[in-house]
Amino acid sequence: SHVMAEVARKGVPTPRIYGVDSSRRSVPFAWQVMERVPCSDLNRLLKQHRLALGAVAEKMGELVARWQTIT
Repeated sequence: SHVMAEVARKGVPTPRIYGVDSSRRSVPFAWQVMERVPCSDLNRLLKQHRLALGAVAEKMGELVARWQTIT
């Protein structure tokens, strides 16, 4: 959740994290609850020929460059 918060601070659209526990004290697995993003995933849109791949790839490259500045 800390990394997601840092990425969001860089201006990258990021789902909100509501809770996380990696201690495995209460349950035998790590868990994270995050905001539901109400849209189709990119792979589905690509297969349906509804994805403007060039524009999306350019925007994704810009966003990746932003979060890669995090030290």
